[in-house]
Amino acid sequence: MNYRTNLESFNASLFIAKKLLANNDISIEDYIKIEDKLASKYCIKISSIYRQDSLIKGSQRGNMCHEKEGDFIDGNREDCSIT
Repeated sequence: MNYRTNLESFNASLFIAKKLLANNDISIEDYIKIEDKLASKYCIKISSIYRQDSLIKGSQRGNMCHEKEGDFIDGNREDCSIT
């Protein structure tokens, strides 16, 4: 198999795992294990941009806040500071 075929197979398989996770059929720990095993099976390196990366999925994904300064959420000021 070439890399593109491996990548397509990896993404198709991972799609199924994501659906299972969304339906609460598997836990996040199981999903992480599945993703790791699929990446190994299809020779997708850990540094690949196609691997799951928790660094870009958090609520603070950048250096800008989506709220304007002074906006309040549930009575509390939204903390937009960079940590």
